[in-house]
Amino acid sequence: MAYKAVIFDLDGTLLDTIQDITAALNDALKEIDIPLSYTPDEVHALIGNGAAILMHRALGSFDSESNFEKLKVAYLPKYEEYQTRHTKAFPGINKVLKAFKKNRKFLFVSTNKPHKLARAIVDSRFGYDLFLEVKGQMPNSPIKPDPDVINYFLKKYGLNKKDVIYIGDSVVDVDCANAAGINCCLVTWGYGKYDWTLTSKATFVVSKPEEIATIVL
Repeated sequence: MAYKAVIFDLDGTLLDTIQDITAALNDALKEIDIPLSYTPDEVHALIGNGAAILMHRALGSFDSESNFEKLKVAYLPKYEEYQTRHTKAFPGINKVLKAFKKNRKFLFVSTNKPHKLARAIVDSRFGYDLFLEVKGQMPNSPIKPDPDVINYFLKKYGLNKKDVIYIGDSVVDVDCANAAGINCCLVTWGYGKYDWTLTSKATFVVSKPEEIATIVL
């Protein structure tokens, strides 16, 4: 079947952001005198549930309300500054997005990245008019896997669940789509742990962006 609307996760699905996240996190930890540092592979295990949980996880045994507040003050401005340094679309993504736009698909982004940062990097890397709407994490709003943003898109744009597919790279995304009752395509080039317990939950599993186009179109 063809789909009318496609909702994308951002980090690990559309954009390879790990280098910039890692650099901002390590520099922020150093600034507040926390003797921890992470490799990009290690940061994979920290991300996916929003900036706040990323910072709590990164603090490890140093996690406290005081250290968390210090890290937040240090990290968020650094990531806003760093996020355009190395972040780029995964190979083949732009071609697929252009095909969807040509075929008049409704395109959305739902991410646990803070909304201001999500909007800025999407505009920087994909332009202002490719996606119908981008929703990042807002203060006091639930984060994925809560299906709040998906349900918001469905209601606002009058979409039927059967006409919508969610594209993501992690268990957070798959669980979010399942909670919303829509089909999910898991991509394996991102930051998830792609074992059977994850892949078995997804409607589709793909290893190349062009495979998404085959499913959607």
